[in-house]
Amino acid sequence: MSNHSIVHCTFDRHADAILEIFNDAILNSTALYEYKVRTLQTMASWFDTKRAGGFPVIGVEDHDGKLLAFGSYGSFRPFPANKYTVEHSVYVRKDRRGRGLG
Repeated sequence: MSNHSIVHCTFDRHADAILEIFNDAILNSTALYEYKVRTLQTMASWFDTKRAGGFPVIGVEDHDGKLLAFGSYGSFRPFPANKYTVEHSVYVRKDRRGRGLG
């Protein structure tokens, strides 16, 4: 991974790339249990929720600054017994899977 950088993802810089990765997962996998693709408005809300909860969105960029993969975590379930648990996710661009980015 020497040609890659780990970055903190932001809406302004990474929302389009994350949206593309999410929508590919919605349409072509069972990683997300959603039937409709996400929009930039959905991404704005998603980033706001992450920020409000103090949950980072971490990405991997290539040497040209193109986002190849990202991961994040957030609250698992809103029950008292789950207050110390999180749900985490890692997504990799379809053309970069199987190369150790996750």
